Amino acid sequence: MQIAPPPPPADAPRPLAFYDTECDPNYWLLKFRPRGGVVYSFRLFAGQAFSPEEALRIRTLFDLFTTVSFNGNYYDVPQLTAALQGYTAEQLKWQNDRIIVDKVKPWELGLPDWRPADHIDVREVIPGKGGQKYKAGIIHYKTMRDLPYDPGTYLTAEQIAQVDEYCENDLGQLEALFDAVRPQIKLREALGARYGLDLRSKSDAQVAEAVLKRRCEIATGRRIYKPDIDWNMQFRFDVPPFISYQLPQLQRALEIVRGSIFRITPAGNVAMPPELEGLTITIGTSTYKLGIGGLHSQEKQAVHRADDYWCLRDNDVASYYPSLILNSGAWPEAMGETFLQEYGGIKVERLDGKHLAKKLKAEGKSKSQEYEDASTMDSGGKIMLNGTFGKTLSGFSVLFAPKMGIQTTVSGQLSLLMLIEWHELYGIPVISANTDGIIVKCPRHMVHVSEALIAEWQKRTGLEMETVEYLAVYSRDINNYVAIKSKWDDEAKQWTRIPDGTKRKVSLLGNGYYSKGEYAPTSLIMKKSPDLEICADAVAEFLEKGTPVLYTISACRDLRKFVIIQNVAGGAVKMWGEGPRHKRVMDMVSTLQARGWVKEGRQWRRGDILAPAAVAYEQCFAPQTPEYLGKVVRWYYSTQAPGPIVYATNGNTVSLSYGARPCMTLPEEFPDDIDYQWYVDKAEAMLRDLGYYTLT
Repeated sequence: MQIAPPPPPADAPRPLAFYDTECDPNYWLLKFRPRGGVVYSFRLFAGQAFSPEEALRIRTLFDLFTTVSFNGNYYDVPQLTAALQGYTAEQLKWQNDRIIVDKVKPWELGLPDWRPADHIDVREVIPGKGGQKYKAGIIHYKTMRDLPYDPGTYLTAEQIAQVDEYCENDLGQLEALFDAVRPQIKLREALGARYGLDLRSKSDAQVAEAVLKRRCEIATGRRIYKPDIDWNMQFRFDVPPFISYQLPQLQRALEIVRGSIFRITPAGNVAMPPELEGLTITIGTSTYKLGIGGLHSQEKQAVHRADDYWCLRDNDVASYYPSLILNSGAWPEAMGETFLQEYGGIKVERLDGKHLAKKLKAEGKSKSQEYEDASTMDSGGKIMLNGTFGKTLSGFSVLFAPKMGIQTTVSGQLSLLMLIEWHELYGIPVISANTDGIIVKCPRHMVHVSEALIAEWQKRTGLEMETVEYLAVYSRDINNYVAIKSKWDDEAKQWTRIPDGTKRKVSLLGNGYYSKGEYAPTSLIMKKSPDLEICADAVAEFLEKGTPVLYTISACRDLRKFVIIQNVAGGAVKMWGEGPRHKRVMDMVSTLQARGWVKEGRQWRRGDILAPAAVAYEQCFAPQTPEYLGKVVRWYYSTQAPGPIVYATNGNTVSLSYGARPCMTLPEEFPDDIDYQWYVDKAEAMLRDLGYYTLT
């Protein structure tokens, strides 16, 4: 029998513990591990339910600790609640299917209102989609495991042992994820202490909603509730009086915007009217598209360099959405005019905290409590200000204000279009626009004109811009680029590269790899995932410093930069065959021909078999032995990787997996089979996509 540890003193904070549950038709498992302690395991087999004594033991554990889960609020807590109510393993599997398959919400399950005494759900803190295994891959957790059987399988004794090992590995992943977002949780703890709220299991947007609600309730002395959605609501955008255009295409676009009707969707959101969804506007040589998320230019492959005649200036609006919200003078119905007072107060407090933190750091007081408090005002204020806009367009939020949200985003886009027009009319090309800023390619003798235009624009719109200069901008498209920052060197009397001053957003897979300043590692908070980081590094190093891509790639001994992580629906299988396998097209063709395959159109034939090249090539290396990998797969490219990675459900090859060697467990030593040429080829392809070879 497992004995719970003695309770801590009444005034002591609860120690941390991590827990996870697993559910199968004939087996239910809870594993609970205090930080640095032993694992407590609680099991139910077919037909079993917890006795009152066992249920009390579990409740006691959850009362003694601050418990941490991944998606506990929506899965593990309702499962625990049911288990503590006496559900059998079979009944827990039935509820499991209601939650996962039928998408039943916890509050719809008819369970008693029980929750752990002190609980943190880290999934709520980590932005973006993806389950625990994918998030663990982002932080390069050593071991990624999945269960090698289908859900709903009646488990053997051997499989039950596998479940236990799998669940324990999940506890390790969970602890690592908690540590990765610990700064964000500490920030939420500090904000929560200030406002008397538990914010630890809330996203940035949820933090903004909760704090603004609390501040408005304190200010008004009344409770604030979510507004009822008027599903028949429709409205038009009110064009701000300062918006005006000279170009006919912009005037026509403005009339389309003015006449468009916005409606609430069945999901409780606001969608762009069809006439705006497909609206593009061409000014000069650039084309722009409006959208709920902001204005985006539609540029393709392009290279721009600063020289003696041209300079590249990136002008970004400071506090874009917060400023637009305050300038709109509107407020959510549920909160009333008090919203503007409190939201504006947060902005002022944030700026005060930012300035104070900077001052204290300069004075060498970065370890003082005063500095911590100032940093909390700064970072917390940023979360609350930036997290508000999305909630204004969510019908299930107290911040729901659909017209206010549309006024915010559309007026911002029209304002940027006005600034773009002004520059183009003065012969200053705008080469890119993305949500909150524009990049102009300005003749150096006209910088004062651009600055005057921006000053007038700021005066009219009430917005403020911040400007940086680039030495060069290499673009594949709006979402993939490398921009090299510059500064004026008084001694040399010229613009020079800022050391480690590259702004990157470039990737092979098109997901966007972003780094600002020094290399920024993959990040849960920035939604960056392992995506051939070494190739992005090599591209940036080459464009910044002229370092050959082969040098950057071959000099690296961090395997984490060589991996890719992909979600594979239905799970992936690795086929291990008899010989080496290459991914280059010429190697594939020669191998097929040597083994008796004949090309027919876009397919290959041997005897009665007609198949695509990839499938035919796989058959060249039979017999093959399958190895189940899981639904989240991590790999690198190897010179010794026979056989493909394929979907377990249909045998199709997983995208980009030619030459892939799975590394579900990161090795202790750097492998000696890295296919450096593969990475060099991809880095060179990225450079071509950025226009380096074709446009320079």
